[in-house]
Amino acid sequence: MGDEEGVLVESESVPFALQTPIEREEFESWLDSDGRVRDLDLLRRRAYFGGVAPGLRRECWKWLLGCYPAGSTAAERRALLEGKRGEYLQLQGQWASISAEQEARFAKFRDRKHRIDKDVVRTDRQQPIFAEEGSDGLQALRRVLLTYTFFNFDLSYCQGMSDLAAPMLVVMEDEVEAFWGFQRLMDKMERNFQKDQIGMHTQLQRLDELCRVCEPDLHDYLTKADCSNFFFCFRWLLILYKREFWFGDVLRVWEAMLSGVRGPEMHLFLAVGILGRNKHAIMGQKMGFDDILKFVNGLASSMDWRQVLGDGDAAYVRYRQMSI
Repeated sequence: MGDEEGVLVESESVPFALQTPIEREEFESWLDSDGRVRDLDLLRRRAYFGGVAPGLRRECWKWLLGCYPAGSTAAERRALLEGKRGEYLQLQGQWASISAEQEARFAKFRDRKHRIDKDVVRTDRQQPIFAEEGSDGLQALRRVLLTYTFFNFDLSYCQGMSDLAAPMLVVMEDEVEAFWGFQRLMDKMERNFQKDQIGMHTQLQRLDELCRVCEPDLHDYLTKADCSNFFFCFRWLLILYKREFWFGDVLRVWEAMLSGVRGPEMHLFLAVGILGRNKHAIMGQKMGFDDILKFVNGLASSMDWRQVLGDGDAAYVRYRQMSI
């Protein structure tokens, strides 16, 4: 099953072979008698090309996020999770025990709580667990974000983090596991939210380089139009395309990126692919920066995730071939 091909998405000359999602029977066939995953690389490849069935994401995403150590047994993973529950409650207690009198003298905490409260009520309200005002899901999202600010106090809370945390609650269906998954994701994403924005600028500069190699005609146009800073892609990279697809499609795109099959820059190759597919509109209409920004923002919720993954994969392959 791991090698069977499904839908072919044509992306220029390189077809991206979509497979069927990983189902429980297949996943359990990879486990030995102690619950060890025999071949993590196979799991990652299948997650990249096929994705994970919704009912299995809670388990598989912990592997994709690096929550579980390679070679760990089922018993070791259960013990690890219990330890994480204790850690979470301890972290949560650090802010939950702050009295009103203390809070009145704790400006940083008041500011962070205010920003989190403002963002939580605007995050993924179309999802059932967040739909109702004051729902358990919204309260859990608030607790996860507040707890993270005490786990990573120097980074604090920044707008956009709620976009990254909410899918974890939907997938994990458990507050502690969601926090753990969010923490692991933020380990990879922390540089996006640093105040000096060096992390984001570094990625945009790298995107410029990838575009120059993979889409030289578009790169030449953007350079002449004084648009080669690629700031119009800022939102894509900041929150991993979270607002560019319907929620269920976001999870599938994230699985491909989290798999690591195409390396840690897959999110950049997706950007190259999207821009490449739309380059004739950009160049043909002689768009400037404001026009391009409006255009790419208008792509939100209208892009086919299969096409985007196919184009991104083709850009990756093309870059590797041209870099040899």
